[in-house]
Amino acid sequence: APAGAYGEWSGWMGALEESLLELIRQATTRLAGDVWTSLLDAYKNETDGSRSKAVLRWILENQVVASGEDLPLTPHTSSMHFSVEAPSNASRHDIVEAVHGAVAAATQQGLLEQYMVDPVTGKAIRNNVGVGMPQISFATEPGDALRVRLLVKGNGAEGAGSQSVLPDESISASNDLDGVRRAVLEALIQAQGRGCGPGLVGIGIGGDRASGMALAQQQLFRPIDDRNSTRALAQLEKQLLEDANSLGIGPLGLGGRATALSVKVGSESSPKESCYVSISYVGWTCRRQGIQLDAKGNITEWLYPRADRFELPPEPVRVQKKAPVEEPARQRPRTAREALLADARARAIRTVKTKPTSPKGAKKKVSKAAPKKANPKAPTATKKPAAPTPTPTPTPSAEAMPTKTDAPAKKSAPKKPASTAKKAAPAAKAPAKKKAAAEKPTAPKSTTPKGTEKKKATEKKKPATKQKSESPSPSSTPKKKAAKKKTKKG
Repeated sequence: APAGAYGEWSGWMGALEESLLELIRQATTRLAGDVWTSLLDAYKNETDGSRSKAVLRWILENQVVASGEDLPLTPHTSSMHFSVEAPSNASRHDIVEAVHGAVAAATQQGLLEQYMVDPVTGKAIRNNVGVGMPQISFATEPGDALRVRLLVKGNGAEGAGSQSVLPDESISASNDLDGVRRAVLEALIQAQGRGCGPGLVGIGIGGDRASGMALAQQQLFRPIDDRNSTRALAQLEKQLLEDANSLGIGPLGLGGRATALSVKVGSESSPKESCYVSISYVGWTCRRQGIQLDAKGNITEWLYPRADRFELPPEPVRVQKKAPVEEPARQRPRTAREALLADARARAIRTVKTKPTSPKGAKKKVSKAAPKKANPKAPTATKKPAAPTPTPTPTPSAEAMPTKTDAPAKKSAPKKPASTAKKAAPAAKAPAKKKAAAEKPTAPKSTTPKGTEKKKATEKKKPATKQKSESPSPSSTPKKKAAKKKTKKG
């Protein structure tokens, strides 16, 4: 359109871009007043000393530092959504150009991280301005006011959104408001721990896939204290908020009460047979703000309440049951993040079961078992005394050796097996055995009863006597053979 075609809404590009840059600065470095108040309420409702309360205090400390030093709450910039309500005589082309210029300037100043790439080539988009990004939606409003709202979301929050179709038999959800409630709670359970909770939940009922997600996205622009004009939807919002905070997911998915800060529901017409349930989510870093501008591009009003000062509530004093342990003096007080890490380490040490290990070089203690009482009925095996050291035995003289004079000269005596020769040897070595027996040490007294010792002694002697009786003496066998030969000759 030619210059001046839009009347008083022309020649405002410089001021409009500066106002939009200030909108981005306020949205990325300071939480809106309603979000800050909800976080304070969630912090007060958590149990003292719990992990969830420590996480919420760290979130509050992060906001205090970011606002004091004019730093972004988080560097992640997955998507930016501008919702514009413009009069019919305002140039949409000028508004789009001003938005692109403000986003590029904010990226250069460090308020937004360079996060966008070309999905086809993978090339980085240096100023976060590309095809379809940032997203800008327009709505025509009567009057002379121009309103621009901004919502910046991270990648985790964007990925926590979902869409389902009712009826859904897998979760027993019918095509009614109770089915919507079941679908929303199932989506929160599946997304627990993602999206930097606690956060805001926007729900769109009906429409198609595209319009349903856009409707859910628009619910995130509603203030937390805004009440739905439809009575049934207002009751559904209240019930869903209570149910979400009873799941026990808690901040960052670590357990606790605060799972959602707000639940907002919108509806559109849908087919009779099915209904889409679209869910959009944004975490506690709800970088959301809005401005109203005049025809010259100057800010006339902030659409969301702003907190002038961010002050931390007093930290609760922990009541210690045991006597306090003296700690070394610290240069500064411990922050909530340090307390959270210390608590996590203490829990890990208590839960992990480690086996006690003895130090190197330490001798293991051997437990001495009590001596067992001998059972007189059961036979007990007596330990044999240790064999004494062998003593040199005197070799028998030639006179002591037995001679075979009785055997005939022509025919030699038949050779006997080694076993019989060994049996005959003890008779010749009798004097040597007596000397060795005299030198043997006395055997230790056995612990077995006397009766069992006598029985064993007799059992040992019996086979020896049999062997003596069965084995013939060396002198008797040749005489008998000689007598037999004489009888044959005679």
